[in-house]
Amino acid sequence: MCFQVYGQNQELRVGVAGGFNAYQFTNYGAASYKPDNSYFTYNEALPESGLIFRSYVFNGFSFGTIATFAVRKWTFNIEPQYSLYRSVYVFQNEYYSERVVGSHSIRIPLFFTWRFFKKANSLYLTAGFIGNVVQNRDFQAPGVQHTLGNEEIYNGGVDYGDDHFNGVLYNSGGHWDRFIGLGKTVNNLNVAIRALSRTNRSQERVLANMLRVEVNFSYHILSTTDLTSKRKIYYE
Repeated sequence: MCFQVYGQNQELRVGVAGGFNAYQFTNYGAASYKPDNSYFTYNEALPESGLIFRSYVFNGFSFGTIATFAVRKWTFNIEPQYSLYRSVYVFQNEYYSERVVGSHSIRIPLFFTWRFFKKANSLYLTAGFIGNVVQNRDFQAPGVQHTLGNEEIYNGGVDYGDDHFNGVLYNSGGHWDRFIGLGKTVNNLNVAIRALSRTNRSQERVLANMLRVEVNFSYHILSTTDLTSKRKIYYE
């Protein structure tokens, strides 16, 4: 008679990961803003409308690797990634101006997941933190009228300089994000939707508030189960 023991309470998996920024909302309620490194002043378009109140979709992506340690209904994960974000902010006053504000970074999500049910492919909760080491870009765009028509570059021929929104939309160096979301496992593929914002301490370093929703995919290529043969117990 042969008994085969398949159950394993612990498993280590490695794979690839990636995703995209599905939605971003940015809010900066000041009526005006003058950068320290420029004489240009940005003013709100309408009274009490705030300087920045904008939403973006599909304005970033990320890709990298993932390592997962699974224990029953829990997993603990580390996900080193490269990410790229880009947004265009349009200002009407005191002169029309378009600013391209973006970043590329190395980021490391550290998070857990918890399955709501026993089945391996059931819905799960995910939450954690993301450490970001960022290089920011902030420059004046040539302008839609110049790109599509015959208007002067920068909508007037004047470039007012770079890095105007340091301390408002971003900060130099690194920061931490926090997130919570839901995910679903289909075979070896995980799909998760995460809502992200800065941690309280990181938020203190910028004036604007920003909320992002990203869709993340991870696919496990190899696990310890694949490397070990199934144990068998024989009784005569």
